[in-house]
Amino acid sequence: MTLVGTTFAKAAPGKDTQERAKRALNKALIMDPYNFKSMNTLISIYNKEGDFESSEHLILSCIDRMQSNEHRPYLHTKLGNLYANQRRFTEALENFHTAMHLKPKYVPAQQGMDRLEKILAGEGYYQGESVSVDNLD
Repeated sequence: MTLVGTTFAKAAPGKDTQERAKRALNKALIMDPYNFKSMNTLISIYNKEGDFESSEHLILSCIDRMQSNEHRPYLHTKLGNLYANQRRFTEALENFHTAMHLKPKYVPAQQGMDRLEKILAGEGYYQGESVSVDNLD
């Protein structure tokens, strides 16, 4: 199911293919709730569609399920970037700090914190840029 979902997600953009991807990925998560590739692909689809509420809900549920997982710093950073894009800076900073606590010197989380510090210091809102919530490794 993950393969089917990711194939549809990478296919030519279209509402039908994205809906099919979401259905396949949700089925994959029902079969294996710890399937990180399915979770990550589904989060990316939600973000591209601008469905940040569904993205936030899925990231939070992933964090809850993966209490001792190596993907938690990534998920907290992804959530931090999602919050930063929504100008929810306090929540963004909390998640970047959590990611750094879980994995010290985690570069994507440090980059997110650096961007937030510039914003909070009055250097502008990403100086016309938006943070991509999908570029984190």
